[in-house]
Formats: sequence, structure tokens, C-alpha cells
Amino acid sequence: MKPRFFNPFTDTGFKIVFGKEKDKIILISFLNALLEGRPFYEPIVDLSYTDKEIPRDSTCDRTAINDIHCRTQSGRHIILEMQLEAHDNFEDRMICYSCRSVAEQMQRGKWDFHIESVYSICFTNFILPGDDRRLVLDRAYCDLETRQPVSDRQRYLYIQLPVFDKVSTEDCETELQRWIYSLKNMPEMREIPFAARDEAFSRLQQVGEIESLTPEERREYERDQKQLSILHSIETSRYREGMNAGRAEGRAEELRAIVLTLRKSGMIDTAIAALLQKPLEQIISIV
Repeated sequence: MKPRFFNPFTDTGFKIVFGKEKDKIILISFLNALLEGRPFYEPIVDLSYTDKEIPRDSTCDRTAINDIHCRTQSGRHIILEMQLEAHDNFEDRMICYSCRSVAEQMQRGKWDFHIESVYSICFTNFILPGDDRRLVLDRAYCDLETRQPVSDRQRYLYIQLPVFDKVSTEDCETELQRWIYSLKNMPEMREIPFAARDEAFSRLQQVGEIESLTPEERREYERDQKQLSILHSIETSRYREGMNAGRAEGRAEELRAIVLTLRKSGMIDTAIAALLQKPLEQIISIV
């Protein structure tokens, strides 16, 4: 059976879901779900898009979804992107992009140096360095002694998709979990599960249909899917090479190296145990 909905974590899908002014109810709802209950939160009731898309770092780089830039009604700048693969100095790149948005607020002449906050929000398809297994990493200026946040002028939120382990709608307890569940599983769904009760999810169901794509969007989406297949094939090949090396040597240190590599790529222990056909307790014990 052909899928009804496209993959929102492709370049084309990401822009359609989050980057269109007429469908901004989706992004507003998602941002509120992400930020509610966190420091400096104020409900987002409206936002406007700005034409500030940052080009890829190279013409052949297809691992990062182009940024979506917008501003909330209170003036906060939001940069939203999706990063498919880890790369060297990834967080430094995020800082550079954020600093660019800060620098663009500088004014000539008399100016009191007030700047609006810049929120850099990134979906990652991998676990960030440090192996912190929280779904959302929320980073801002803080006092090093008190560990309390003191400013959100530059703020970085990383949504680590491999950490998300909800397998059904009943498992989702928060609005953010409902959003992540829907976005991650869209290509396998026949209906968006929360569309009947929520206007934003209902809109997601409408714009997410493959049949609703224009011919140009369809071509772009098919190109994106081909690129994802290539990336998946590369990762699968790496896993198999590591597995074969471990079995040939038959040593604990080889298994440990494989497990650590898979964790670094973003796989959780339950998935690693299934892939390597090892007891979960054995995989968890490897550090």
C-alpha cells in the first residue's frame, strides 16, 4: 500500500510542514508544546516568517535541512532546522548561525544595545556528543555557581529523535510527545491520530498528504527520499562491518566497540540488542 503522508524530516517535507505562512498554526502549536513549562516561556499566539534561509555549507551537503526563520509576536527570533547526520563541530555551527541572527540586530548611531532573543531549535537524527539521553537538550546562558539560567538571548534546543521511544498514541502523555510521535510516524500512518481533537494536528493531516504536493514539490520530495535511502545504506553497511568484525574476533572489546559506535550514531540499547541479537542486559552493561 502506498503511503498517504510524506516524511516531514526531508528537505521538502520539513518546509511544507513548518515553513508556510498559511499553515503556521502547526509551527505555533509545536513550539508551544516544546517550550511550555521551560524557563522564559510565554505562549506564542502568532508568528511571522522571515526570508533568512541560510544556504547549505556546501553544494553537495544534503545532511542538513535548510533553516526556517520566523519571529514571534513578542519579537523572539526562531531558527528551526533538521540535522540528519552528525558532523564535526555541529554545535559550533549552530552557535555561528545564532550569532549571525544576533549581529543582524545591531544598529548604527544611538542604540541601547537591546537585542531580541534568538532560539535555535534543531531536530537531530543522532545523539549529541556527551551521550546525554534526554529527548530535549535545552541550553542557554547560566550562572556557573548557581546553575540557574540568567538569559535566553541565545538559546539552543536539540530534539534528539533517536531517544524517543513511544510506540503508540496511548504512550504519549504530553503534547510534545504527541507531536514527536506524529512527525516520526507520518509515513506509516493512514490518519494523524490527534487530528480529530486538535486544529493544528488536523492541519498537519491536510498538508502532509503526498497527493497534495505540487508536481515540483513531488519531484523535490522524490529526490530527498533517494538521498535518505543512500544515507541509510551507508549507515547499514557500517553496522554490518562492525558486526562482522566483532563475530570474527569473538572478543568482548570488539563487541564493546560496536555497541559504542551504534550508540554514537543514535541507536538506543533496545534496538542495539535486537540488531546484534544479544541480551539487553549485556548491552546495557557495556560502558
